[in-house]
Amino acid sequence: WRMIGFSFDFALGLALFLERERIARWISHLPRAAMGPWVLAGVMLLQLPYAITFNQKGAAVLEQSHSPAAIVLMSLGAGLLIVAAQHFPLFRGWLERPSARYFGRISYSLYLLHMPVLLFAVCRITGQRLHWATGLVLFGVVLVISIGLAELAWRWIEEPSIRAGRWLNGKLGAKRPDAAAT
Repeated sequence: WRMIGFSFDFALGLALFLERERIARWISHLPRAAMGPWVLAGVMLLQLPYAITFNQKGAAVLEQSHSPAAIVLMSLGAGLLIVAAQHFPLFRGWLERPSARYFGRISYSLYLLHMPVLLFAVCRITGQRLHWATGLVLFGVVLVISIGLAELAWRWIEEPSIRAGRWLNGKLGAKRPDAAAT
């Protein structure tokens, strides 16, 4: 079921690609002020399944396998944000800022490393009820440590691996007789 469930993501991405000109024409008729509500709706839909589980379980987590409703909501939110990035110059400009590009560059390492840092912090405070200010400080510490580790992982693991892959691709590609034709 999991693969079938995520096929909605693929189908939505395909539809956005195939209908990109029609979407562009439609978006061009919207007032500039529509960007804010559009982006807000995208973020809200993307996060709504987490908010629902927080309300039901007291924690903003999804089960191992996302429900079909969660997949649809998150896909629609992501779709709105993709369309905003393509067709709202102000939003696209925000995504092209150096700070956003930096987080884009380290995002994979940040994705991989934030959970171990968070789990380490949570294991240290298990069973303790935190004051909101302490929780906010803990969030900040976890965020700074995660970003720092992600930067190091980018510099020491990802970037050298990308360079090595490009080098290897260049060496292997040069040996193929059809490499010049492509």
